[in-house]
Amino acid sequence: MRRVRFPVLLVLAVLLAAPAAPARPLQGKVSALLNTRKIDQNQVGLLIVDLTRDETLASVEPTRAMIPASNLKLVTTAAALGVLGPDFLFQTRLRVIPPDAWAQDADLGDEIAGYRQAPAIVVQGDGDPAFVDPDLMQRFGYGQDVRDIEQFLQLWVRYIKEAGVQRVSHIFVDDRVLDRQFVHPSWPVNNLNEWYSAQVAGLSFNNNCIDVYASPAPTVGESPLIRLSPIMPFLRASNNARTATTDTFWINRPQGSNHLTFFGNVKTHRTSPTSITMHDPPMLFGEVLAHRLTEAGIEVAGFGRPGDGQQLPDGRTIHIVQTDLPTVLTRCNKRSQNLYAEALLKRMGRHITGAPGSWETGGAAIRQFLQQRLGTRAAAIRIADGSGLSRDNRISAGALVALLAAMHEDSTLGPIYRQTLAVGGQDGTLANRFKKPLAGTIHAKSGYINRVSALSGYYILPGEEGEREHVVAFSFLFNDFQPPVHVHHLRQLQDDLVGVIEEYIAARRKTAVGG
Repeated sequence: MRRVRFPVLLVLAVLLAAPAAPARPLQGKVSALLNTRKIDQNQVGLLIVDLTRDETLASVEPTRAMIPASNLKLVTTAAALGVLGPDFLFQTRLRVIPPDAWAQDADLGDEIAGYRQAPAIVVQGDGDPAFVDPDLMQRFGYGQDVRDIEQFLQLWVRYIKEAGVQRVSHIFVDDRVLDRQFVHPSWPVNNLNEWYSAQVAGLSFNNNCIDVYASPAPTVGESPLIRLSPIMPFLRASNNARTATTDTFWINRPQGSNHLTFFGNVKTHRTSPTSITMHDPPMLFGEVLAHRLTEAGIEVAGFGRPGDGQQLPDGRTIHIVQTDLPTVLTRCNKRSQNLYAEALLKRMGRHITGAPGSWETGGAAIRQFLQQRLGTRAAAIRIADGSGLSRDNRISAGALVALLAAMHEDSTLGPIYRQTLAVGGQDGTLANRFKKPLAGTIHAKSGYINRVSALSGYYILPGEEGEREHVVAFSFLFNDFQPPVHVHHLRQLQDDLVGVIEEYIAARRKTAVGG
């Protein structure tokens, strides 16, 4: 792995080691902004470094360990590029195993013994969080003109039919690439049904959520009409909602179950779904596939996971769904998709150990990467999960800027990494920020959980007349803020801090040109 060039390492090392900061060009303006907005400096970790000039522009407690929220995704995605490599492909395989390859020696239960001469189907998961992601399918297609999950399922049914399969002895959903601890123990329990807390599994689909579309009935007081995507008529559901003149629709799912209960009022037809996390996505996908095959006239005796030590014959691969790593990184950083970050972390754990990927082994892979890139500063970084949803993560603004500097100096990984970040005023989570025209461009990652707000990334001013671009790396971390300071105040402050960077770099360029 290529490391950051010596001057940047030297500047950051001096900065992070020095108890008293030297004079810095933006220190006064940054301090004035914090004071004006009544920000307690005990709640701040901040660092701004001009990478082009190897110059620290401002800092506030840059070594303070802070909760990063989704700024942790900057670490996870950088590590994924370093550990998995930019050419890595997730590959989800659909295989057919002929009966003579497995059934003769298998201990078949009575319910499928009569299918001894029928082939088995294997869905081989690879930890791909983008597998049957509706948004990606609508944007890019799925190898053919496949734009939604139902079209995809019908495509697989067709491939299975074309393979000559008329009866299926068993659908094996092989999710052993990752472990089966679907939920991180430090995630907020009250949020586990929300889409951003989707379970993490070796086979994911539909963002590991059930999309619910509610429409009012013709008469007030009647039960609303409910449609699920994917279509799952076998799913248990209780409809306690009512058609009314207000909209208060919500869904409950007990932990450990996929039994949905609908509550509240429905006033209007919803074109956007209410999404709720699903339990045990691999097994739910197996049940969905079995249902679609049965509807198509292919008998299915059963479905389930292979045993932990069970070796399944290779059989014949009839379809592979591939997702390149940059696509996953981009959705992770631009859209701040937590499932993607967690899948990346666990997949790194699988990559370095060969055992089912876990939060422990994935965290170890990230720490190893950080040690190679940041040296001793990596020791103070605490990795609990990959997305930043856990409040147990800790990292300093200085470490984040050092990582941004190291990635910027990597001629192979750096350009890929930068392109995965949201662009201020244009896309992702920054689409509605930085609306005021800037001379430069913001490539950054925002972050928010309760009482945590963060923004870290690059300010980039394009070069003029053959000059190279001017790049500034920054990290603004705010923890434990209380009213009257709210998250929207901090987002505006972060935008204003970027504005200070813009003014300074533009003024320096003007002075240099004038001289």
